[in-house]
Amino acid sequence: MLIGYELVEREEEISKLESRKKDALGATQRNEHAQEVINRLRAEKQVDTIPIDDPSPITNKYLDILLKWKMDSETIPGAVSKNKRTRVAKWIELRNAAANDDDEPHPDWTEELEAELQQIKSEELTLKDTAVGQEKQKGINDVYTMVATALPTTKQVFLAHFSE
Repeated sequence: MLIGYELVEREEEISKLESRKKDALGATQRNEHAQEVINRLRAEKQVDTIPIDDPSPITNKYLDILLKWKMDSETIPGAVSKNKRTRVAKWIELRNAAANDDDEPHPDWTEELEAELQQIKSEELTLKDTAVGQEKQKGINDVYTMVATALPTTKQVFLAHFSE
């Protein structure tokens, strides 16, 4: 039962880390797709998607990619994706709101976090890893300290008692 409680806590920590990883990797992927669209539009249509006020040369597919990127979302709300006019209006709104944004990805998933996640997932949980196990070890350590600092006659009495 004690280990079960620790297992539940560990599973919650794993779940939080995996969710954070998914969010960070999704944001990175959306950023990469948006940068590809931006570069493609600049190269093929000489259109700069960031300051443009008339994104009519941009397809709905490209607008969707750009909107997901700026909204930091996997999906676009139905009201926005109804037609091109609503997509364009939302794009202009987001672009103007983020005028000072550097348009760089903001991933927060690092190699250190990945190593932490893998370590938590792979470690075996034993009684010594639980709060009860740690209290038990503290008690043992306290006894060793007490014996080590005891007078020689007290040590002899103590050792005689436990050797029986």
